[in-house]
This record gives sequence, structure tokens and C-alpha cells, in this order.
Amino acid sequence: MNGTELPRNSLLRLSFLPILAVVLLALPGCSIFDDNYGKKVITGGSGNWTGTSISANNQPAQEGGGMASVNAPTFDEEGNVIEDALGDLPATPASEVAPRTDYPDKATGQETPASAYERRLAQRWAQRGAYESPNDASAHAYLAAARIGLPTYRYLGTELGGIINLDNGYRLQDDESSIGGGVGGSFGFGTFGGQRLRFNLNIARNEVDVSGPRGGFDPGPGTFLLIPGTGDGPFGAGFALPPGAPGVNAVTTSDYRLDYSQTSFTGKFSTDFWCDDDDDDGPGVFSGLGFTPHFGLTYNRIRFEQNFGGAIPGFGIDFQYDTSLRNNSYGVILGGQVMKPIAGSPVMLRAGLTGQADFNRAKGSDSLDVTGFGSQTMRVKNNDTTFSYTANAGVTVGAQAPIRFDLDFFGGGIGNTPSIVRDGVGPSRIEFENSNFYGTALRTTLRF
Repeated sequence: MNGTELPRNSLLRLSFLPILAVVLLALPGCSIFDDNYGKKVITGGSGNWTGTSISANNQPAQEGGGMASVNAPTFDEEGNVIEDALGDLPATPASEVAPRTDYPDKATGQETPASAYERRLAQRWAQRGAYESPNDASAHAYLAAARIGLPTYRYLGTELGGIINLDNGYRLQDDESSIGGGVGGSFGFGTFGGQRLRFNLNIARNEVDVSGPRGGFDPGPGTFLLIPGTGDGPFGAGFALPPGAPGVNAVTTSDYRLDYSQTSFTGKFSTDFWCDDDDDDGPGVFSGLGFTPHFGLTYNRIRFEQNFGGAIPGFGIDFQYDTSLRNNSYGVILGGQVMKPIAGSPVMLRAGLTGQADFNRAKGSDSLDVTGFGSQTMRVKNNDTTFSYTANAGVTVGAQAPIRFDLDFFGGGIGNTPSIVRDGVGPSRIEFENSNFYGTALRTTLRF
């Protein structure tokens, strides 16, 4: 393709881009969109702020700790908020201004209008499903199990009446199991446009291991059995075994093995946007809706080992194909997650979509060994651009605690699964095929 021809289903894979753009454009237009929820705010009473201070135009005015005298809320004699620094919090009813221990005034130990405001702000954070870690950092680990539909790998063929057919031999296509996992972490590193930014790192690995007998193959009466070559040496086109007595050119036994593994290193930036529905579910209930876009880079190392061989006793020969490939790919990822906290509970629902463009640099070797004819080996390589995507839906438990658990169901398509093509005319070559997958993952995150 040389970066110009999109693989099959690529339009479907790229269709998330306009959807993502619409979501990004629509969120800031929400009438109660809040740019200040991503900041640490208020741990003490009487206007002692430890996070970002807010100016009159609702913009960050001061970062870090210390006393902030910029536009702190003012109250009337009954304790109602007259001037709200964050702009969209409901006023504190006088009935809620009473001695408490939640957020007491440091001097008197009693709750004041200012400390009541702080308590309500913290409650809103909790209702939204947020937990503010002291160091704004986290570490995670996860395990995943999936089923992957590998592309069709073709071996052998037939010739009848001068017509060559390389599609009716062995067609090895399997829905195989894959086991994977990963570790990573994230940390906050400042704000941009009123939003807190995070950097996320992740190292992941998954494997597919397939092996076992594949049975025999009889090309049929009057039909040649074709064993395509790799293009190397005097027999590079391959071998044609003529018919004779019934079954003389039949493969009686065969074995297949595939060892496929991928290690990924990903770094991405993310931020949060929140749109709340202010008391729509009742007084003090803020169920809200969040969106986390992310953008980043990824590096993947793919190892691909494939072997197929069999016996043809009618001709007294064995054959064996051995393929060994390595693919180093560099990619760009873009996506987002929609989040819906369940008010009054530690549960949050999530769904997301991520697209990935990979720039692949694959190389390796393809060999054929036939009894009495030695071994032929062709060096192969391919540099190409492919596209992949992943969609997920899941639930988070412990959204308001230092330790949380995420259960996800996911599915998608991989655009850079290697495949060797042998046509019996030219040399072996690498092509990238599409593989579909689905599975589940369990992740544990510690925020500190």
C-alpha cells in the first residue's frame, strides 16, 4: 500500500474521528460546563486554599499552596453564598449552616459559612465520582483474555487442466485465545486552558500460541499437488506432484504451529471535561457526565514464528515451511472515554473508542525444505501504514477511593497482523492483514 491505499474496513475504523470531534466541540457548549473541577481545592476553613485560586472571571489566578484572597465566596448573615467563586455551585441554605465536624473552622471548631461551602464543594467532587490523590499520581496493573480471529494462512494448492488454484489447499484460519497484561502509571503535570493535564505510561504484552495436527489433504483424481516455493534457487517456483494411483500425491499427515507475540510501549496525554446536571436528580445529587480525550504515541515490537509441514509417502518426501518475522511499528493514537458516575455510590460506568495509525517496518525470512531438494530461503520485508481500533465498555468500582477496580469488555480490529504470500511465480512477500478480536480485562489502580 505504501501508505496510500487503506486496508479493508479502514473507513469504519476511522469513522470515530468525526464523532470524537463533535463530542469535543459540543461539551464546552454545555450550559453548566465547569472548567475548574480538575483542580485540587480547599482542605481547610476560612479561605485557606491549597489548590488553584479563582479570579473574578472564573480563571485560575494562583497555583500552589498558601493563602488566597482572590474572590473567595461571600455570605449574608444567614450563611447563604452571595458571590460564588466557582460560579455554578448552588447557594448553601441557612438550614445547612450548623455546628459540624466535617469541615470545622480551625479557630472555633464550629462550621462556618465558609467551611460549609468547602464541605459542599467536596461533596460535589465525591458525587461526581472523583478521588483527589495527594500526589496526583497513580500506578496500575491489568490482565486480559481475548479471542482473536487470525487471517487465513494458505499452504499448498492444486492444478487441474492447466488451471492453478492456490486457495483450495490448506486454509488455516482460527479463532484463537490470547492472554495479555500490562503495567503502567500516570501523573498530573499542570493545566492548559483551565484543564488539568495528565501523562499516562503503559507497557503491555499479549501472546497467541497455536499448535497441533491439521490432517491430510488429497488433491483428487487427475489433479496435481502444488507446493509453492519461496522464490529462492533453481526450484524457487515450487514443486508439482503429478497424479497417478489414487492418493499417491496426497498429504497424509501435517502439523502447524504459530507463535505470535506483541509488546507495546504507550505514552499519552489526557484531560477531563465534565458537564453536570445540577440537582436534576434531587437536592445535592450531581450525577454528571464526563469525557476524557487522549492523544499519544506508541511503539510495538511484534514477533511472528510460523511452521507448517507434512508427509507425502506416495512420493517418499516430507516438506516443511518455516517463517520468522519481526515488525517494529511506531504509531499515533487518538480516542476518548465517556464516564457516568452513579450518584451516591462508588460505581462509575464508562465507554470509549481509540483509533491507531501504525507505521510498520517488518522483515524476516521464509523457508521451504523438501526431501531431496535441500532448503530454499527468501529474505522478506515490508514497510507500510496500517490502521487499528479498539472499542470498550466497562464499570469502575471504587471511583471515590485510593484503590479502584476496572472491569472492561472490549473489541476491535488489528490492521498489521503479518502474513506470508506465496504465489508460485514471484518470491515470498509480507502482507499485513486484518484481525478482529474481543475480550475482557480486569485492572487495579492505586492512586497516591
